[in-house]
Amino acid sequence: MLSTVRLLQVRAAFSAAGVSVADWARQNRFPVQLVYAVLQGRIQASRGESHRIAVALGIKDAYTGPLPPGRSPVEAVDDESGERHRSKEEAAMKA
Repeated sequence: MLSTVRLLQVRAAFSAAGVSVADWARQNRFPVQLVYAVLQGRIQASRGESHRIAVALGIKDAYTGPLPPGRSPVEAVDDESGERHRSKEEAAMKA
């Protein structure tokens, strides 16, 4: 679970810096609605793109331990189409 205090600190930092959440999301190539969902604590950010957003915002620490074998969690790309797979969080936001 994300710390409510830390979420408030990050939102205050956006305000103090005069940077919009939407602009930050676009600059970092994250879905705007998903970034807002993470900042509002509506999503646990335990894995997938929401986790990467929380790490980029400094809400969570990056995991540096060993990963299970298989595809890289960062590079989830369809070999045939070359397009990035949507995470479950993204799919839920689109619905």
